[in-house]
Amino acid sequence: MVNFFILLLAFPLFAGVQDPYAYFEEMKAPRTIEWVEAQNAQTLSYLKEIPEREAIHKRLQLFSDYENYGLPVLKGERLFFFMRAKGEELHHLAMVESDGEMSVLLPSHPKAPLSSFEVSGDGKFVAYGVSESGADKQVWKFLNVETGEILADEIEGIQFSTPIWCAKNAGVYYISFEENVIYYHKLGEERDLPIFEVKGEERQLLLELSRPFDNVLLFEVITGWSRDNAVYLLDVEKREIEELVPMGKGQYHYMGEVEGQLLFLTDEGVSRNRLVAYQSGWYEIVPENDKTLMEAVPMGNKIICNYLEDCTSVLECFDASGHPCGRLPLPGKGSVTLAGEAPFFAYTDVMTPQAIYHIEKGLYFKPNSEPLSGYVTEQRFFKSKDGTEVSLFVTHKKGLKLTGDHPTFLYGYGGFNIPITPAYSPLIATWLDRGGVFVSVNLRGGGEYGKEWHEAGTKGNKQNVFDDFIAAAEFLIESGYTRPDKLAINGRSNGGLLVGACLVQRPDLFGAAVPQVGVLDMLKFNHFTIGWSWTSDYGNPDDPEDFPYLYAYSPYHNIQEGVHYPPTLITTADHDDRVVPLHSYKFAAALQEAQGGPDPILLRVYPDTGHGRGRSLEQAIEENTDILSFLSFVLITPLP
Repeated sequence: MVNFFILLLAFPLFAGVQDPYAYFEEMKAPRTIEWVEAQNAQTLSYLKEIPEREAIHKRLQLFSDYENYGLPVLKGERLFFFMRAKGEELHHLAMVESDGEMSVLLPSHPKAPLSSFEVSGDGKFVAYGVSESGADKQVWKFLNVETGEILADEIEGIQFSTPIWCAKNAGVYYISFEENVIYYHKLGEERDLPIFEVKGEERQLLLELSRPFDNVLLFEVITGWSRDNAVYLLDVEKREIEELVPMGKGQYHYMGEVEGQLLFLTDEGVSRNRLVAYQSGWYEIVPENDKTLMEAVPMGNKIICNYLEDCTSVLECFDASGHPCGRLPLPGKGSVTLAGEAPFFAYTDVMTPQAIYHIEKGLYFKPNSEPLSGYVTEQRFFKSKDGTEVSLFVTHKKGLKLTGDHPTFLYGYGGFNIPITPAYSPLIATWLDRGGVFVSVNLRGGGEYGKEWHEAGTKGNKQNVFDDFIAAAEFLIESGYTRPDKLAINGRSNGGLLVGACLVQRPDLFGAAVPQVGVLDMLKFNHFTIGWSWTSDYGNPDDPEDFPYLYAYSPYHNIQEGVHYPPTLITTADHDDRVVPLHSYKFAAALQEAQGGPDPILLRVYPDTGHGRGRSLEQAIEENTDILSFLSFVLITPLP
């Protein structure tokens, strides 16, 4: 039963909520289009007059344009991976044969970049997704690897999932996002066969194909981006289903198979995850310890576990029974991603672009990028508003004197159980190269320290995330790294929400703000595209129990007339079908109207790009040039 007192409080708020820019929700209306064009023209005029813009653009090109490889997928004796050569705009799908010869299988097209791919078990076919201008909605096509022929088969309407090849490599299982139905597409046939339907708008499907069994599909049903899920085994011929994990026991995510055991990472009964197995019953393989288990991948008869130990990666090896075999060496304190069942991992840190390593043989690929030297990354800890200890990483030139006047770039995310770990960025490399300090914060709401850390930044606890970020800024100022007029804050998506909320709560604390593709209207986010699934972290604004705390921090609704807000550059993308641009439109218009000081409030809408995927090299450089030019100009003293 709904709490009656909360109901009485909430309904007057619903009735009194102001939404003066609701008309921007009609994003294709002439009024909206004209306003966006005028905003872009004004912003570009401002940015292109910045004296340092050309120099910044040239440095960004040096730090952005280098040959780089994605994680390899091993099928048979062939390796498949995304790669981009120096001087090229987009990533291509490439393949290395057993003799070491590399070839490009599929080039990307600027208007329909490659988004992801799945290789059949025998390595003879590739299913690949393309998206219009980087949107999340994809069309999947098929390539015959041995002949180079692109088949006539196509699957439309796939979002937030990947087709899975059947055991006999004759076709793929996939999810129709709008219908919530699993279909089977057999190569060469026009009509796809419906296999299973999940009813209920708050349940979304994930697929994994169980390797040991023909005609058996292993899949998950989830209720949001970071909440509990159920796991099922489906006999696709008999249409018989077995529930392995009921909804409500926790998160269970399939990791692969070793010696007939199906491995799952779970948080049931623990905070930092453990590894369990199913083989005619459930049992534990690797118990919880004082590190956070992020992924576990079978390799031969071994299991490689990727942990976070105080927000940096460590790899530990176990045998099929869970007995430890030792820790694997890593290049430094950074971030690792495992390559599924291929014996590779990717490594990066703030000063190191992603390199690929073979588990046993060591370095496989290292990008020939512009070197960064003479810098140091330090992990520091500080107390948040409620006394919680929070980690941050500070990168700066060696021998930095803490005079309190260094331009500082503060980045955070704090949501959806996603950890923020040290990683390379051309934008940050250029910022450091020009004398700035870079800081990333491990906020509550993220996945750095397990389930309790995540939940401490969700729903009614979301203000903790903002308090952590504000406390990080205060710590940097008190420690002598910077001062308010030299401090810029930045975040993307949920991080854009973070920046928007902190901007309106503490406008005195920051010298500049750059919220990118942010969730900024917390009272309507669930009404657009995939927004309904974010209620797992945010709560539901249509629920009278959740409405008050969402209203209390919603950036769009907490802008105050006449307040002096710091210089702000709000960015979004016209093909973003995840966090739709209307969030940024409404926030920018309201902030411009309320601004009580002389500083600029700018909106930049990037054409032909999505939430993050599919950007060309030049599109990425252009956006980063805008951001760094803006920050260099508004943080008073030009960087050396």
